[in-house]
Amino acid sequence: MTLFKKVGVLVFAATVAFFSPAYAINGSVVVDTLNGPNTDAYATGRFLNGGVLLGDWTLDTTASLTDFTNDTITAGSSGLEFIMLNEVIASTDVNQVSFDVNPSPAYSVDQIVITQSPYSNNPGTWNGGNLETAEFVLSWTGGGTATLQDPSNQFVGSGGGLTVTSGTTLEFSGRVYNDVDAWNIVLPNGVDNVQLDWTSSNPVAGSDLTREWVTFDTTFAPVPEPAALSLAGLAAIGLFGLRRKR
Repeated sequence: MTLFKKVGVLVFAATVAFFSPAYAINGSVVVDTLNGPNTDAYATGRFLNGGVLLGDWTLDTTASLTDFTNDTITAGSSGLEFIMLNEVIASTDVNQVSFDVNPSPAYSVDQIVITQSPYSNNPGTWNGGNLETAEFVLSWTGGGTATLQDPSNQFVGSGGGLTVTSGTTLEFSGRVYNDVDAWNIVLPNGVDNVQLDWTSSNPVAGSDLTREWVTFDTTFAPVPEPAALSLAGLAAIGLFGLRRKR
């Protein structure tokens, strides 16, 4: 084997190793700003991993235009929990909850997963005195399909899980159960934004009406550096040399 061919093989092997499927990186959440309960630009913050900035996040709502009130945000190990209230009897208002991630230049968004809330809620309790009805329209930009995992059949017609496209309406089948294992939605890889147009209603006063928990977990992937791209070019040249000599 010539020196040229040996170099080509080595460079190619290194490049394959580098460009193998990127590992997902979790980032702990920092809440930088938390505004008033009726403020639409409700909260901003950062994802950090060992002090390294993975990206920034924003959470906006339309609470000022609706019966909904923003309650609080809890930072978690890989995401944030958002709680909203609607204390108006038989309300039909829609609260648009938008979560956006702006990754730092060295990283891209790997995946956003919407879940029931693992960070501070009370698992195993029903919302609204068992009388609440709720649904939301799930939307994002960037195409692709999301996967709903619904082992407890919390959503109408889910059959335990299904794939959905942006703009799909997901309706809870009766009462809303706050449990970390109840359901989750995995957005397409690379999508860095999501919007939930949430409606919830309770017809009876004195039953706590509605209090909604939802969590946005986010993972990141490293972006290849220019030097790595050059390495890929060298690998291609090496492979070309191997093919020519055979």
